[in-house]
Amino acid sequence: MKAFPTDQFFVTPHGTLNQVKSIQEGMDLRDYFATEAMAYWLHYPIELNDMNRVAKKAYEMADAMMKAREQ
Repeated sequence: MKAFPTDQFFVTPHGTLNQVKSIQEGMDLRDYFATEAMAYWLHYPIELNDMNRVAKKAYEMADAMMKAREQ
């Protein structure tokens, strides 16, 4: 599943709006969730050597969020 899909549309000479195709699939929902979780973690002071830990925790949270969506 994608977070921000974008579709391409065109208007016919008669003024009808038609969808052509998806031109950008968007960001993976898991990646979006991880980005949001990482933003939360970055509100707290961290050392640069903790960046890998923050990234890992962000994806752990994203995986939990994906699992929760299935229920």
